[in-house]
Amino acid sequence: MMINQSLQHARIQKNLSLQELALRVGTNKSQIDKLEKGERRLTVEWLVKLADALELSPAMLLEFPLAEDAAPMHLADPAHSDYAPGPARSSNQLPIRGIYDFKQHIASHMHSVSGSTPCPPGLYYVNDAYGVYMHNDSMYPRYQLGDILYVNPHKPLSRGCYVVICMQDNSGCIARFESRDQQILVLTTLSPCREQHLPIAEIKSIHRIVGCVEA
Repeated sequence: MMINQSLQHARIQKNLSLQELALRVGTNKSQIDKLEKGERRLTVEWLVKLADALELSPAMLLEFPLAEDAAPMHLADPAHSDYAPGPARSSNQLPIRGIYDFKQHIASHMHSVSGSTPCPPGLYYVNDAYGVYMHNDSMYPRYQLGDILYVNPHKPLSRGCYVVICMQDNSGCIARFESRDQQILVLTTLSPCREQHLPIAEIKSIHRIVGCVEA
């Protein structure tokens, strides 16, 4: 696949318009359109900017679409075990986890399946991938109330990525990952912009968001 086709395919799978991607990388719709049509040369600088905006590594963007084959990063043991993608899922539906009270802006029972959504191609080989609803406006404008977020439990965390946190009481929240040590997980919400510190002992899991469908 040519790099311009790969860029277009990645943007579409991430459910971004030309304008939305342009805003993320600080340019205009016309420039993104030229890149996708191969009318403008893609420099290394632009490759890095676009990959970051699409929540991919530059290497993944060059070879998109790829099966998600990264190993899991466990909270208790960052030295993760070996992982290899299994066969394609038997269903083209992705389970949506959690019970949501949109009036109270609460997400609970994150171990439960409350619905399903079509599985994006990039998660066909990740059998324990799942979706969650954005249940409040804490991550606006990145995500808004009602968006379906795609989650890959096996993709390693990196600073600035967006994550789903499941607490020991099975409540859930969405935030941006900043850092962690043996005792504290540091997160950021966008609306309002606020740093949060969560004790590691109170967290059951933290999984990386890899895309979304707008409400």
